[in-house]
Amino acid sequence: QQASPKQPKANHANSQPRQLGGTVLSPKPAAPGKPVYDSGLGSTQHLASVKEFQATRSINISNIVNDMLGTAASVGAPDELVNNNLLPYLQTVAAEARKAKPNQKLMKMALEQSAMALDEYISATLHQKSSVVKEWVDALLMQEVTWKAEQPIDVGFMSSEADTTRSLEQAIQSAASHQVPLNPEEKADVRELVKQANTAAKQRSYETALMLYNNALALIEGKHNRQLEGQIMYFKGLSQWRSGSLDTASETLEQALTVLKESSHEALKSKTHHALGQIYPKRGQLTPPVEHYKEKLLIDTRLSDERGQIQSLAALGQLLMRQKDNAQAKQALNQALTLAQAYQHPSFLGQIYNYLGLLSAAEDEHKAAYGLYQQALKVSTGGKARQTVYQNMAALFLKTNQPHKAMAALKRALAQPAV
Repeated sequence: QQASPKQPKANHANSQPRQLGGTVLSPKPAAPGKPVYDSGLGSTQHLASVKEFQATRSINISNIVNDMLGTAASVGAPDELVNNNLLPYLQTVAAEARKAKPNQKLMKMALEQSAMALDEYISATLHQKSSVVKEWVDALLMQEVTWKAEQPIDVGFMSSEADTTRSLEQAIQSAASHQVPLNPEEKADVRELVKQANTAAKQRSYETALMLYNNALALIEGKHNRQLEGQIMYFKGLSQWRSGSLDTASETLEQALTVLKESSHEALKSKTHHALGQIYPKRGQLTPPVEHYKEKLLIDTRLSDERGQIQSLAALGQLLMRQKDNAQAKQALNQALTLAQAYQHPSFLGQIYNYLGLLSAAEDEHKAAYGLYQQALKVSTGGKARQTVYQNMAALFLKTNQPHKAMAALKRALAQPAV
């Protein structure tokens, strides 16, 4: 089975109908004022497509991913939806497909989640429920799939601003090339200052640490070592945060991100986004951390950092829940749960089950909330985590007019070790 030609990434709305695994997705005439999208999936055309795949006996994962990207183009999915809700899953699939032994379970889950994201967009556009893409994926997964990619899978960002961004980066690099780099002696001096500053920070001597970080930054001023500069600013921001200076910490860390745009240190960018995602809520701001965790999720996905992806999705779910965006919160938390189960990260499972329990309780799904809290207790080992779950369980019992059970849950919460 050959992959269909890829559509231009920057112009989804004007794309031609896309052939998806042998099935053409195309608009059909509709009654005035009521658009209807006819995918053909679930029809005899779709059944013929499945038979065609059965005849070939094997489908390569690269074809499936390429067709999924083409589908996003053919239905006019906006760049924001593609970049935030589709590409992270397809990048996970692409990363696994490069491995000698791909995680098939994870790849299937990621494909299903990306299909659901597209179906949600189609449903919203048509004002009627659609599961056309999910049905297509389900049909493919019933066949024999070759999970190791036979050809490179290009899963990049879709943006009409891509050329502008590249030009800006080239301009920055050109300007930086005229700066004088650090010589080995200067670099050694800077690293020694940073080492001393980190030691002071660990000892909670933040005033000393900040002085040493500033001295290190002064030594590299005007020098071309943006990665080292960004790293020092990251450490400086952490010390400001831990000393209680949240405003200055967030300013420093935002500056660090600006500097790190000229660096290839993706893991440090992820850590910086994570720090800002934690600081802003302490300042009473919820919108900036949502954006930072979205950026962190994209970086973690590119790095194939499954732990980072779970961390980002769980944090996003909790923040969106605080913003009362329950639908998006549930989607993020379910994605986090899927990854945590697939990669066997029990340390995250208790937290995710607890958040999902809070979400169910907020929507008056009391039985579901109780079950999720029970799941959280089964996998949570830390006393502080279990204490939080029991407290939430007590609140649920009070809400459902069960004061005796609420009291029992509070007693259990107090009995947990504070670690």
